[in-house]
Amino acid sequence: MNGSSPRMVLFSEVQRFRQVWVWIPVVFLIGVSWYFFLRQIVSGKPTGTNPAPDTVIWIIWAIFGIFFPIFFLKMGMITEIREDGIRIHFSPFYRRFIHLRDIQGFEVKEYHAFRDFGGWGVRWSSKNGMALNVSGNRGVQLKLKDGKRLLIGSQQPEHLASVLGGILQHTRR
Repeated sequence: MNGSSPRMVLFSEVQRFRQVWVWIPVVFLIGVSWYFFLRQIVSGKPTGTNPAPDTVIWIIWAIFGIFFPIFFLKMGMITEIREDGIRIHFSPFYRRFIHLRDIQGFEVKEYHAFRDFGGWGVRWSSKNGMALNVSGNRGVQLKLKDGKRLLIGSQQPEHLASVLGGILQHTRR
């Protein structure tokens, strides 16, 4: 294959934020924005003694009633192992590609998101290295040849490690 052709995907996992504690404030903001929109714009009944202008209500509704929920539904992490490396897309903000040649070793690891990395998301800890995780407490810890560590959170860490081990063994022959 030449450098511009797509590489075959050997492993793929899509994870989304589905924790209740994440969605409670999101749903609250959605509900409040829809309430004020329906009350003031649709029903024509401004709320409070100093109601916001209709333009402000439209903007708040568009941001928190439409964009915000779509953003949270789409936000997540896609992990792919390809013939030449690992592609991680933490949608919509972060992308990373790790070449197989840069991986020194790896292990399936159990971790505590808050204690070890300060939570979920794209995280960095001086003690534990970088973590990319959406939920759960298991993943695959990569040890890179430059000495850095990267934890990839996964709901299928054994499968991810198995595929990664197989492709690394095949490429290092």
